[in-house]
Amino acid sequence: MKPSDRLTRALALGLGLAWLPAPALPQTIELGRTVSGHVIMDVEVGEHGEHVFVVDTGANRTAIAQAVAEQMGFQSSWVVSDDVQSLTRMFEAERFELADVRLPHIPPQTLQSVVIPDSTTRNTMIAGLLGMDAFAGRRYGIDFTDGHIQLEPEHVFFDDGILDPENGLLYGAARLGTGERIFRVVIDSGSAVSIANHALHSRFVPRNVLSYELSGVDGRMGDNANAFPIRQFQIGDLCISRQYIMRANLDIFYALGWENAPALVIGMDILSQARVTIDQRTGVWDIQPTGRENQCRNDDRIQLSDLEELSH
Repeated sequence: MKPSDRLTRALALGLGLAWLPAPALPQTIELGRTVSGHVIMDVEVGEHGEHVFVVDTGANRTAIAQAVAEQMGFQSSWVVSDDVQSLTRMFEAERFELADVRLPHIPPQTLQSVVIPDSTTRNTMIAGLLGMDAFAGRRYGIDFTDGHIQLEPEHVFFDDGILDPENGLLYGAARLGTGERIFRVVIDSGSAVSIANHALHSRFVPRNVLSYELSGVDGRMGDNANAFPIRQFQIGDLCISRQYIMRANLDIFYALGWENAPALVIGMDILSQARVTIDQRTGVWDIQPTGRENQCRNDDRIQLSDLEELSH
């Protein structure tokens, strides 16, 4: 007990009052930022020291670069492997047990990581992707603007979306303009840009596009994409008047069964203006703007239930 607490308790008892300790404040994990806009965290892995990981809400499991895993004792044998779905393709990857993983203010844990094959384009600063499994069973808010994670915050949820129990991704709904232009979204802080499928572009935003090229988390080049502007974008209580996003029929849309329905991967170009609060205990999340300029001016909050009603 701190000396100040002892004094407070003594005064309270002297006055005949009940003494109660002050409630614990939510703990905060400070994040860094890459040139690409991703938020990163220093993660201590047992006796192997600290390594930099990207905080990736689009990864249900933590992933580590093969070269880094080999420094920790990994030997490729393909005895333990699994299919892994990235934005651009499905590929088979080995698994590696990361023991004694220490995140700030979180007890040590063991994570069954995915081994990412190395490539010549890999950023040697980044050891891997910190997935949703690293925060299993916790409530936390990620402030992508200020760059921090708040653990166990006091928060009233609006249920903008769900943490899908089957694949561990954050699903929700968003809207363009007014009316019934509502579509499916997945929150992916591992993607630098937001990417719409062709169905969203053709139905809701029939405008000219600019050429762009994408790469997956494993460094291999993926689909060609195109950029186009969207207006009056709304998700949860976050409203953006104008934003350029990418268009590509990525493999992830097919894997989720969204290839024929308007859908969007929300990346850091939009998330950089938001705070996402997640409760893995109840499987819900919501999104709020971090600045007043992006706060919706109406009470018509877009939620997952709006998409469900539209499909009936």
